Amino acid sequence: MGMPVRQFTRNEIQAANAAFQAQTVELVKKKTLAPLPKRTTTIVGGRAKWKQAWVDLLREKGASHTVTFAFNHPISVDGARERFGEFLQQLDRALLGPRYAKKPERRTFAVAFAENITSNIHLHAVFAVAPEHQDRFLSDADGIWKKLFPGGDVNIKSIDDLAGAVDYMTKHTSHKDVFDSQILSTEFQRSASA
Repeated sequence: MGMPVRQFTRNEIQAANAAFQAQTVELVKKKTLAPLPKRTTTIVGGRAKWKQAWVDLLREKGASHTVTFAFNHPISVDGARERFGEFLQQLDRALLGPRYAKKPERRTFAVAFAENITSNIHLHAVFAVAPEHQDRFLSDADGIWKKLFPGGDVNIKSIDDLAGAVDYMTKHTSHKDVFDSQILSTEFQRSASA
């Protein structure tokens, strides 16, 4: 069984999103990252800028792979979020060793969006895997996912078009429930001060 993951409350997730927004302020001041728009229930008007902000952030983080996680079994958005968090913890354990939690600066950065949340839910994600860990990531990811969610599938591809990957990952984000189902790897990491 996977490492237990504490269920986060909506307030904790909102606080994590606020912290994530705050982290981008320095990059914006240095003009290395376009500002991320505030989360709203409608993003249609600022969709191009919003997607470009994701491209800029993921480029800054060193985005390397797209990953699609299929559950092939009914699951809620919260359940999908929990499984994704468990996957990230097991992945970082494999890549960084058992003391991975004490190495927040080296942990894997990823963002995922849930799709088909009322039917066949699955996650589209972009991962920033350090070059020295990419072989291990490619060899271990499927096994980690299947251990956590037997019957599930993982499809991993190297990124050759980051803007295209972000466009695909966010293609259903005009609906409030899907937009709110974005998942950041930082939600599952304790801060250095914790």
